[in-house]
Amino acid sequence: MLIILLIQIVLSANENGKQEHTKTFIDHGVSNANGFYFIPQTYGGNLGDMCAEIKDRQAFLKILKNYNIQCGSNQWCLDGQFQCPEDKTTCYHMEHMVDNVNTEFPGCKTNILGNLAMTYGKWNKEVGQLNWSNVKREKGAIYGKLFDQAMENVRTCCYGSEDKPKYEIIIYIGVAIVGVLIIGFIILGAMYKASLIRYTNEIELQDYDNLESGSDSSSSIEEDIQ
Repeated sequence: MLIILLIQIVLSANENGKQEHTKTFIDHGVSNANGFYFIPQTYGGNLGDMCAEIKDRQAFLKILKNYNIQCGSNQWCLDGQFQCPEDKTTCYHMEHMVDNVNTEFPGCKTNILGNLAMTYGKWNKEVGQLNWSNVKREKGAIYGKLFDQAMENVRTCCYGSEDKPKYEIIIYIGVAIVGVLIIGFIILGAMYKASLIRYTNEIELQDYDNLESGSDSSSSIEEDIQ
């Protein structure tokens, strides 16, 4: 476990890296012909649950095998397999496209399927010596849109879906509608109460008028009798 951690640190963006590009990039250019830098088919974002945590290289290779993705005749394959010679660099490494330290996602897990690809080991080691801004520039040139997707995968799996704000808006709208309905019921209740009071007052007034009329009639009858 300690060895794996040390390897990840070495292959992560160097906060103080001053060089703008790797030697491999300067010497070879941006061409990825014959999988020179990486094998596009191994990009994990197209191979299932992008947020699934991948424990190690063997776990990733198992996923590639399940999708029938082989090393084949690409530049750094050894006997057609994802194997490494003794130098450990002239072969394909399982690379975290977005590094796990010195990036804009501190504390986020980067060992997710949507952030992995099989990448040329020597270049992978060199690019880890750049600072993050230069890493983004060079990896963007090599991986293209896949790098943007990997960035978004790390962000989404760490902070939540980019659609989350839409759900929040729906919740806010729902709360607002409920609030309006409650206010409406309160107003209707007040109006009903006012109408009831007015109706009661009118009834009492009519009763009073009838009572007055009754008193006048009684007085008239008494006068007639006299």
